[in-house]
Amino acid sequence: MRLQILIVAVVSLGMFVAVPTARAVGRDAFNGTWKVTVAPADDDASKAGAKEFKDTLTFKANQFESATLKAKGFKAQEYDEDTRSGIAATFKCEVKSEKEGSVKWTGTSTAGQIKGELEWTKADGTVLKYTYTGERQS
Repeated sequence: MRLQILIVAVVSLGMFVAVPTARAVGRDAFNGTWKVTVAPADDDASKAGAKEFKDTLTFKANQFESATLKAKGFKAQEYDEDTRSGIAATFKCEVKSEKEGSVKWTGTSTAGQIKGELEWTKADGTVLKYTYTGERQS
């Protein structure tokens, strides 16, 4: 009987400790600044004028921002995040610019690393596809 009570107590204590820890990891999956290299995803993107560039991605207060694309009129935008898998978290964000079209960012973060895809639909309808990789800075 004492063994059963001890087991129930240990399991209950583990639940109280484990749940907040899992939530904290999820909340911090993207929050901060990331330095990334964005590169054309394929020959079609390169032929359409896509060039490699360095960028700084910022995730703060559920808002996503690309420093490079901010200069082109893409403002900070709320992003969707999925942290259910625990080890890797994913995000998606779509942003529109009055003059430059729209961009769709998707990505995955694991242990201070980030990678993903960027699809930029220019105002004239041209679609440029990129991939990116980088690391958390802060």
